[in-house]
Amino acid sequence: MREYKRNCPKCDKVLSYSNGEHRRSANKKNSICQECKGINASIIQREKWKDLKYRKKMTDCQLRVSVRLGKREKMVRKVMENRKPAYNPVACKFIDLLNGAYGWKLKHAMAGAEENIAGYYVDGYDKERGIIFEYDEPYHYYANGELKDKDKKRQDDLVEYFRLKGVSPLFIRYDEKRNRMVII
Repeated sequence: MREYKRNCPKCDKVLSYSNGEHRRSANKKNSICQECKGINASIIQREKWKDLKYRKKMTDCQLRVSVRLGKREKMVRKVMENRKPAYNPVACKFIDLLNGAYGWKLKHAMAGAEENIAGYYVDGYDKERGIIFEYDEPYHYYANGELKDKDKKRQDDLVEYFRLKGVSPLFIRYDEKRNRMVII
């Protein structure tokens, strides 16, 4: 196994790294060792996260959800920034039919962009009526017809997000394969 080492530029102490990329990064930043810093680096990082200037501001509700759901703020922020999700044009047309039939104003990818809620892009969302709509293609279900765990978690996270805001959303799922709508 190859060893990746370099010397601290301040005290010349030999520093070991787990891979070459970490060593190259430390060299580029001219990083000094922990002893020269005088305090533990993880403490510095924690203090930076506490500083609102260091991180992008999130709403109180988003922060509570990220903590409640055990997500790191960095992950939630990354999902929320400049991410363009893939979408299903058939689902968008179906949502347009629902809007026409029921008088809803569900926003979707082809009409006003998918809404980002609690780090998830939902297929349709009517903010006025509090309706969340998910169009589920067959791959969202196991062979026995049960909704996959990641989709259940997503649904639970979205409902929890609104619950923390004091709102009871109407969550509707459409199963494309079985041609049925379920209200949760």
